[in-house]
Amino acid sequence: MQIRLNMNKTIIVLDDQPSVRRLLSQYLGQYYNVIELADANEAISLLDGGYKIDAIIADVFMPEMSGQDFLEKSRKKFGKNMPPVMMLSSSDSYSEKSKSFKQGAQDYMLKPFHPEELRMRLNHVIEKADEITMYIRELESSNNELTQFANMVSHELREPLRMVTSYLCILDRTMSEIGGPMQKDCIEFALKGARRMENMIHDMLRLARIDQDPKLEDVSLQEVAEQVKNNLEILIKEKKGVTFIYWGLSKEFMESK
Repeated sequence: MQIRLNMNKTIIVLDDQPSVRRLLSQYLGQYYNVIELADANEAISLLDGGYKIDAIIADVFMPEMSGQDFLEKSRKKFGKNMPPVMMLSSSDSYSEKSKSFKQGAQDYMLKPFHPEELRMRLNHVIEKADEITMYIRELESSNNELTQFANMVSHELREPLRMVTSYLCILDRTMSEIGGPMQKDCIEFALKGARRMENMIHDMLRLARIDQDPKLEDVSLQEVAEQVKNNLEILIKEKKGVTFIYWGLSKEFMESK
């Protein structure tokens, strides 16, 4: 293993031909920290050791393990922590290119190559990977903020909502004895609105925590359609909506008559 230290990005040059490794190391060493490796298993061990690698240039045809097999094995082992990979090959066949990209390669370059073109394409691969990493961090930060906001809103809304619901239940029992049909309908609508709001708060909390509980479960489309119908019941009645039935699922459309 030979390491040439430069700049703040580290790349692996993985090729079984010493002349190719030497050429790439001498040229790219002006811009990156370069680690020369001849064996794909060494590259996997290096990645497994926690080294910060920003990109890998891998030859497609190597005796012990091909570049494509290395890419497939590494993707399975390291997942999203796998650095971007540029494949080098003397083969211009569609099948080799297709197989490389299917395994997750970010670029595919033919031998012989111009060193400057390779450097520019490698730099592009690294920049794209850095952008994705930045977006992931921003998304994780936004998810944390969303969770905090959802917890706060849940506490601030649920307590007064419980009080409103309790008083509405008391009024409902009272009006069942002394009230008329109009008063009963108004209280019933108010209670349904309070319950819908409670469901909305619950759904918002589930959405905020979806990344913390990635388990998926089967969903009944019939139940979803009925829930949508119930949630929109008041608005549908106000707009004099029309009900349509499609394949056994009831769906409401706010189409004014």
